[in-house]
Amino acid sequence: MKNDNPRSCISHICRFPRTVKANPLITPRKIFQDSRWSKHFRRIKQEHIEQELENEPALIEDWVRWTEDKRWTPAWGIRQPADGSWEVFLYTTTGMNYQLFFENPITACALLVRFEMEDLRLR
Repeated sequence: MKNDNPRSCISHICRFPRTVKANPLITPRKIFQDSRWSKHFRRIKQEHIEQELENEPALIEDWVRWTEDKRWTPAWGIRQPADGSWEVFLYTTTGMNYQLFFENPITACALLVRFEMEDLRLR
């Protein structure tokens, strides 16, 4: 990573699905480690992630596709149900065990990004 600072970390984590897809020979774990999330997570506020997504809303669709393509459990996901809201969920072997609903896709996706990064950090 060129700049080892929270701003660079935020950019990296928000583009995580895009980076994984563009680099099939690099493991998601290595891409996560390169983000330096484990170093900076305490200094990154939810609003910082939201600002990054707001600056590039196409990243939300990257996260939707990333979570739709997952083939493991437990797995965090994001989707837009028929009612137009946005749902962040944890899917486990027993189904949906944790669901949060939002009106704003940026808020929902920012929370998903944090959950995903924390899941990787704690493993």
